[in-house]
Amino acid sequence: MARNHGRILTTIWTDTQFLAVSPAAQRMYLFLLSQPRLTHAGLLDITLSRWASKAPGLTEVSVAAALDELAEARFVVLDADSEELLIRTLVKNDGVWKQPKVMIRMGEDAAEINSPALRWALLKELERLPLDELKGETRAVVAGVIDRIRAAFGPLPNPDPERVSGRVSPRVPGTPAGGYSEVAHASESRTLAVRSASAPENLANVQVDTPSEGYRQGFQEGLPIPSAGVRAAPAPTPTPSVPSERAAEPPQPATAQTLVAEWIDRCVKRPPSNVIGQTSKQIKQLLDEGIDPDDIRRGLAEWMTKGLHPSTLPSVVNQTMNHRPVLRAVGASGDTRDFRQRATDDQFARAMERARAREAGAS
Repeated sequence: MARNHGRILTTIWTDTQFLAVSPAAQRMYLFLLSQPRLTHAGLLDITLSRWASKAPGLTEVSVAAALDELAEARFVVLDADSEELLIRTLVKNDGVWKQPKVMIRMGEDAAEINSPALRWALLKELERLPLDELKGETRAVVAGVIDRIRAAFGPLPNPDPERVSGRVSPRVPGTPAGGYSEVAHASESRTLAVRSASAPENLANVQVDTPSEGYRQGFQEGLPIPSAGVRAAPAPTPTPSVPSERAAEPPQPATAQTLVAEWIDRCVKRPPSNVIGQTSKQIKQLLDEGIDPDDIRRGLAEWMTKGLHPSTLPSVVNQTMNHRPVLRAVGASGDTRDFRQRATDDQFARAMERARAREAGAS
């Protein structure tokens, strides 16, 4: 069920860390908190094109810059590969952890997180919740949800420090696609691209800041802050560029995750997780069989108009990619009727002429 409101604490305007970011980043944070597709776990799919359309003068570049700034300040976590965003302290600041039923739903939402880095960040926040403030059955339910999430996530690798404060960037027109993971939005001709993160690195030398007491309470504790031996994430820039050595790299192929993200972005409301899972499975099987991603995209577009079960997606893709346009021939008079239909009409006309001739002879 889509959210119909977002909760903003008044203490946000006394938090020096929030006041230190730019007005654009502040507005972006409030914008994210009020998104209808924001889950109780704090998860959002990154949709630069859609977000850039929400105010005059906004562009994908300016939206990406604001997101990068929020990631640098640890207000959100971005994952370039899964194209997901996590509002790190939503569970605490939105009061989710104090409501057993909502907490149970949050556990279901957490299962939809694909990014190991986002899972790691969420789990760290859940482990810092002051459960001793809860009483009786409420505390037992909340603790049980956290235990189930921990078990479901399993052992999580130490995330890349650059991934945890990752960056998302729109595709700059004219730049090569090498080194980028692309998502084509069917609703627009523009292409969203997110910078791929580097391979995970060992965080043994990573230092940890002390907890913050402001609106970001709990942000810093347990978060990797690169030391001198670890490369830090680059500062956000409004116009990202691609290193020249990446130009020779081939573009990354579309994945099931990419195609699912495109499909979800075209939906009016986020589909149920069960439907997303079944659709993702069908798309992955099609890709494994070597079906062209563009054929799958066209099949998805046709499938969406029919309201069919996800299991029918392969049949719709097959029908779409093997559809042959009806042969048409233009007559001397500019007739563009279907070739077979025109031949049938001509045969019918000749038969009628013969019938009229026989009637005239009989009379």
